[in-house]
Order: sequence, then C-alpha cells, then structure tokens
Amino acid sequence: MSRAVRRPAALGVAGVLALGLASCAAEPVPQPRPQAVEGPVAALTADRADVVRAEVSEALAAADAARDAALLEPRVTGAAAELRLARYRLQGVVGGSPAPAPVGGEVLRDVVPAVATPGAEEGAVPADAVDPSAAAGTFPRTWATVTQAEGQQQPQLSVLVQDDARSPYRLVATAGLLPGAVVPGTATGDAGTPAVDPAALVLPPADAVAAYAAALGTPAADAGDAAAAVADDAFRQVVSAEETEADALDFFDWSVTRAVREGSVVSVATGDGGALVLGLLDTERVQQLEPGSEGALLRLPADEAALAGAGEAGERTSTTWVEAVALVVPPADAEDTQVRAVAADRVLVAAEAS
Repeated sequence: MSRAVRRPAALGVAGVLALGLASCAAEPVPQPRPQAVEGPVAALTADRADVVRAEVSEALAAADAARDAALLEPRVTGAAAELRLARYRLQGVVGGSPAPAPVGGEVLRDVVPAVATPGAEEGAVPADAVDPSAAAGTFPRTWATVTQAEGQQQPQLSVLVQDDARSPYRLVATAGLLPGAVVPGTATGDAGTPAVDPAALVLPPADAVAAYAAALGTPAADAGDAAAAVADDAFRQVVSAEETEADALDFFDWSVTRAVREGSVVSVATGDGGALVLGLLDTERVQQLEPGSEGALLRLPADEAALAGAGEAGERTSTTWVEAVALVVPPADAEDTQVRAVAADRVLVAAEAS
C-alpha cells in the first residue's frame, strides 16, 4: 500500500517574481488552488496503519497485565472492551482461566476503507481537499485487520472504527480465526475498498448474522432454510456438540436463545464484491429440572460455578454468553452463495444456579 502524499501547489515564475518584488507588484499573488482528485484512496497508509495497530496493542497489553478495563480507553471500546472485561473477571475468580488473546504482530491481511480525498486520514481533514466536507462525510470508517503475534497459534481478526475526522481508530471487536478460514482482501490496491452495498450481497449484513445465529447449535444435517444458507464450520460443530450433549442429560430440560445485538453489526467490503461482516450474539442457556425429578443435581463447570457462587443446582441453571462472529458474505452473483464464518469468540458473562 502506498503512502498518501500531499503535493504543494506550484507557483509559476511570475508568482515567484511577485513574491520577491512585492513593493513593485501591480497584481496580487495568485493563491494556490486545490488539486483535482482523480479517484478514491485508502483511508490509511501502510505506515499509519502500523502506528495505529501499535497504539491499540500497547493499550491492550497494559490493560491485560493489570486486568484493568479502564486502561483500554481511548483505543478500545464496544464488544472488544466488554469481552476483555469479562475475561478479566473470570481470571480473578477461576484459577488458570485463559488470558485474552493479544492483538498485534505479523500483519496477515488488511481490508482498509476508501475515501474520496487524498490525505483524508485518521484525525484530520486535509488542507488540500477539493471539498473538505466530502472527506468528513465518509465516516464512520471500518477497517479490518488480521494479525498473528509471535507464538500465537490462532491469528486474530480485529475490527476498528473511526467515528469522525477528530477521533482515533478504536478497536470495537476481536475474534480468533477459525481453522482453514480465509479472509478476502481488497482487489482495489491503493484505492482501498468501497462502502458495502447491501443490495449487492446474497444477504444484507444484519440478515447474514441472523442466519448464522439460527444455524449455530443446529447440526448441519438438520439445518432448515435459514441455517442452510450458512456453511458448516468448526465453531458451529463445537457449539452443536455441546448443546447435543446437554440435551441428552436426564432429568433436565435444555433451552438456548440467541439474539443479534442491536447496533452491533459492522461490515467492510472485500475485493471480490462481497463483505466481511462482524456481529454480536447475546446468548442465554437454561437448564430446568423436569417435573418429578426432585433430588437430581446438576454440577456446574468451574467458571460457571465461580460466577454463580454455587457448584451445583437442584432446580435451574442459567448462563449468559456473548458470542462474536465474523462472516464472509458473498456477492449476489457468486456461484457459492453460502455465508461462511471465518472467526469467532465467546465469553461467559454471567451465571446463576438455584
């Protein structure tokens, strides 16, 4: 990716003479005119993207070391902050609870948004913009990047958003790449990737996340129409196995509700005409003692027991999870129209037992 370069407008010979002989000049010195814009450019140069990643990574490392979510500001917000806070809480109550995954290291993929004005980068509207208001109107900007830290087996997909020209890019969500997953890049080179056109996709971004929520926990062989629109993946297989096992428990009924969190869906166009879409699912799992099964006990895993304050339940358990999923949504004219998950993460945020 090339750097955005500002070229100062050149003065002609007459202009130079006028500057040197101001006392004799009869004509005012002509003012530099803004340059014409030939087309869109990437919102971030490669160098600037590296700086932003380093700043976000430093904020995460400091917060992770102290288990202090306040240190995430101002570079981390939304689901990224929420899930990290939940992991800090689990680390505090459950010995050996895994630490949050780092973000940074080798850059494997960048999907950078495009803007219409050269130099319209993070935190500023360029002085040489033909129409500065046009640059300011390209917000919010969504940028997706895949990185792999040294010694890290699972690359991390990070989504960052810049709300306006005066705000920094902030990390809003992260998820670990699934085995074999491929995140499409942009085929537009230095121009970046254009805004997502929902009508050009097999499903609008929010509908794609809803379809995945319907498929999650459903074995691929039993998928209905909504679930059939989604390809099988490692995360679906794990969740389906867990829920099938829970269904087989004697004396307890099992139920799961999943809802796409309102306002959580963000997307960035990919070079093949599709989109990379990330959304959050709020999930509640409930196990309820069946009538006539008095005396049965359900033992809770260590993390659920720590949050619930009880190691077993004789009537009911309820757990609340947040699941972050990243999907590749094909263009409407693609031969393969299935939505595919490329990254996923989940964390337990609450548990009750009675």
